[in-house]
Amino acid sequence: MSINQENENKLGQIIKTKAMKTTKYLFLIGLLALSTTVFAQQERHRRGLSQGGSEANKGIRMDLKLSEAQQSKFEELRLGTQKAILPLRNQLGENHAKMRTLTTAESPDMKAINKLIDKTSQLEAEIAKIRAANHQTLRMTLTEEQRIKFDSKAHMRKGQDRKPRGGQRGHGHGFKGQSEK
Repeated sequence: MSINQENENKLGQIIKTKAMKTTKYLFLIGLLALSTTVFAQQERHRRGLSQGGSEANKGIRMDLKLSEAQQSKFEELRLGTQKAILPLRNQLGENHAKMRTLTTAESPDMKAINKLIDKTSQLEAEIAKIRAANHQTLRMTLTEEQRIKFDSKAHMRKGQDRKPRGGQRGHGHGFKGQSEK
């Protein structure tokens, strides 16, 4: 090998080493930036929940220009509703787990599956009734002008509730090959 080829090889190795180091540093910087962003979002979300509910609820309360007494009542009702619904939601979660077990069994017990479906429907109806009662109680604390705004905002929120969140999938309209009625 000539001296020029050796120098070219050494130069090539130096360039490769620097390129690898640069790539490592860029990767680490990107990873750090990503983790900082995720942490900040989690903290903002946690802070929002600990200070009285979701961002949407805060926006509604600000739009309504609630008095201190109304804000206090809203918070009291929100906490009471959450307290009432929590055990029901926990039971729903247990029912969904049982349903997975029942429906994936070697020989599914349709009687048990149907019974669990009925129990789940009852729990969902009970939750809906609690939420409806809470909604009406909230409305009663508002002035007529606030009630109109509240009702229009509530109508807009209903469409948002149906959107899949995070990794959840939405429900389709039938199976492939199934014709629409």
